Amino acid sequence: MRMHRQTGIRSKPRLRRFRSPLSANRSRRWSVSMQSHNASLPVRPRRRPDEWTESYLGRVARAMGVKRPWRNDLDVLRRLLFPDPPSAAEGVPQYGHLPSPGWAVAGRAAKVRYCPACMAEAKYIRARWRMPYMEVCTVHHIRLKDDLVEPAFTGNYARPGRYVICDATVEQLWEGAVCPIYDELDHVMELWRPFEKAVVAGDEERAAEHLGWTLLVERLLDALATSIRGIDYPPKDIARLAHRASWSKKFGLSATPTKEAVVAMLDGLRLPAHRRAALRFLAYQIKEESRRRTCLSSLPLQTLHDRLMAAHPESLRIRGFGALPKPAHPAGHLSLEAAEATIGCPPGMLYELVRKGAFSNVQCIEHGRKRYKFIRYDEVLACRRWFSSLMSIDEILAHFGIDRVGYWFLLRMGILRPQNIACRAWFHRCDAQAFLAKLEDVSCAISDQSAHLFPLSHLWANRRGCSDGAFKDAFVDLVSGRRRLYKKLGEPGLSAFFLDAETLEGVRRASAAYKARALRALIVDRQLTLELPG
Repeated sequence: MRMHRQTGIRSKPRLRRFRSPLSANRSRRWSVSMQSHNASLPVRPRRRPDEWTESYLGRVARAMGVKRPWRNDLDVLRRLLFPDPPSAAEGVPQYGHLPSPGWAVAGRAAKVRYCPACMAEAKYIRARWRMPYMEVCTVHHIRLKDDLVEPAFTGNYARPGRYVICDATVEQLWEGAVCPIYDELDHVMELWRPFEKAVVAGDEERAAEHLGWTLLVERLLDALATSIRGIDYPPKDIARLAHRASWSKKFGLSATPTKEAVVAMLDGLRLPAHRRAALRFLAYQIKEESRRRTCLSSLPLQTLHDRLMAAHPESLRIRGFGALPKPAHPAGHLSLEAAEATIGCPPGMLYELVRKGAFSNVQCIEHGRKRYKFIRYDEVLACRRWFSSLMSIDEILAHFGIDRVGYWFLLRMGILRPQNIACRAWFHRCDAQAFLAKLEDVSCAISDQSAHLFPLSHLWANRRGCSDGAFKDAFVDLVSGRRRLYKKLGEPGLSAFFLDAETLEGVRRASAAYKARALRALIVDRQLTLELPG
């Protein structure tokens, strides 16, 4: 804070705005000049094997004299070096002609993960480290670290305990480095070693093939490990790699990324829940690949799905609702989940009906520490017929063709009589149909709308400041036929009914009379009585 010389008032210090050497007008001049020279940069370092695009652009910027490049500097260089950028030039690693799935790559602002041994040999970021599923370097058998930052593409780069890539020393790179245990290392070497070996050798075609099978096995293990809630379900306090390694070893599943190994894994599934989880995963992945082709599109996903389905047709059978086995369900009864699906009611409504005793025969079965309730099938059908006679608020709005303002108007007029069930308002379908039938009986059909007629919605559109008693009397007169009502053929709900100007004027005069009577009653109540002393 600085003190002003004349006023003595402290003023805030002026912050100088930092401008990168490649930003703003200078970047535009550079781009024009570079395009005129066929996009040839004065200094263009050679790209190293498997170097990430953002890491390469940062090295180019530093070679051109920019000590601390920022994101806009990298964007200028990207337009110059990659005029027609593929996905690899946009900061997303890609192997082969097909891109990787979105869930298999980290964003540009994600943490920079690295192997300290690889970084000590050559200080640049490898593209394969941008895959979250790859957690260990299979070349040096070291876990990937994440304490390096680059202000040009890393978020939260000013946090303590982090080092800039170009300024980090060898001691800082090795600080805190750990190796996985034997089971984890065997799992990673079996799963990721073929892909990383192909990348290091420079065989991009073979690397793309291994990457597709590796990602398929990783996602398949996730689907299988989370299919059953129990002691084998992954807890929150354990690393994913450690759980997948122990889980695969327990069930005797191989994680080799080949077609033969994946087929053997699917054939080795013994539990029906695992087979159903594998079928769901393969069906979901086939659907996703039909929308956007990735490196998994080159795999025979449909063949694997059909083979598993043909080998275990019992996996297609419908499961019993709930964790209670299907043979333990009482005969002639449905669980609450099955009854809810049969009735078609919203979640929570059936539980409220059971709690209030709406069903006479409800059986309760204890299974472990849980209790499961079952309702007799004929009572479920009766409840279904009863629920079909009700209408929700959205169905009322669609049936009458009105908005929320019209709904509240009909509610205040007593036309709609809500029934509160499970904290929601429901209406009888017969009441709504009866109201429209009465309006049709007392209305006169017209072929087209005349100039002197107004929609029925004018009643609640001009209700502000008017008395509710006048509108109630007007509705009673309309339903009884004492006022004229017109209907346009072919229109749905209340939008088909029209009023004339005389009816609207009568409602206005009735409202004024109601107000006058209320005012006179208020004056009489406040006037003092004249009593003669006796």
